[in-house]
Amino acid sequence: FVAKQRNLFLFVEFFLESVYTQKSKIFSVLKISDFHDFTTLLYKLETYLNQYSLAQPMKIVVTIPAYNEENTIGIVINKVREAMESSSYNYEILVVDDGSKDNMAEIAKKAGAVVYSHPKNYGLAETFKTEIKKSLEMGADVIVHIDADNQYQPVEIPKLIKEINNGY
Repeated sequence: FVAKQRNLFLFVEFFLESVYTQKSKIFSVLKISDFHDFTTLLYKLETYLNQYSLAQPMKIVVTIPAYNEENTIGIVINKVREAMESSSYNYEILVVDDGSKDNMAEIAKKAGAVVYSHPKNYGLAETFKTEIKKSLEMGADVIVHIDADNQYQPVEIPKLIKEINNGY
């Protein structure tokens, strides 16, 4: 979202620079008397674009690596959904099942997550790689990783995303 908005500003800046050679004509049409008024106009344009941006909202993929977590996965997915639905973010939940022997994958699907299952236990590093690959395939602009054992609080996710929107 921030990158798309920045590109829009760069386009506006390029457009204004390209017509700068016809400054007197533009000032006349816009009823602007001097460069200070022109700068004020640019500030107003930037303020308007910040409030009414035409950019599409970011796609968030919340990833959860899991191995034999049938007792907690449903709870975590529900908490993530509650946290994300209290915001206006476009999101999906991705569970990467690292070859679980229990019913974790089925529980995750029933809870509404997208589930990708490894055929056997590959370990956490491979699961992280799969999370990134699958998230990008899903069109993620932002990937948020959270554990399946309820160790982290999903309510914090929108706060993290807000800071990304603020440029951090």
